[in-house]
Amino acid sequence: MVTMSSQRRYILNSREWLSLNGYSAKHKISLSTLRRRIRAREVEFKLEGGKYLLLDKSAGNFSQTAVTETGALVGEIKNAYKTILQEKEQQILQLKEEIVDLKTLVEILETENSRLKSNAIESAPIDPWLSRGYAKELRPEQD
Repeated sequence: MVTMSSQRRYILNSREWLSLNGYSAKHKISLSTLRRRIRAREVEFKLEGGKYLLLDKSAGNFSQTAVTETGALVGEIKNAYKTILQEKEQQILQLKEEIVDLKTLVEILETENSRLKSNAIESAPIDPWLSRGYAKELRPEQD
């Protein structure tokens, strides 16, 4: 497994040596300017097999920049996920409170339903008495 620090070390150590022609083409600097900088020791160079090789520092700098930008993006993504997670946790809490309220309402409605059923059963014996015609005796007669 490659860790971030070992990746960073690998990237920072991956600076490359370029020939004069390669460096000139990559950075759009003339060969005479590069030779003048070598004589003045303004650039890092080495001589291998009679040819000058220049250290391309931009490769290491670019890689460091890429690592820094990647780290910044990872940080932004983490912050975005934290924000979303906090929002979801708040939604969960609100939903739990709503569930408690709904359970309380169900209990109240069930209690009221039971009360109404028991009242209906207690008043049931009156209904058959009314249907047999006994209620006519209680009504005043109309002429």
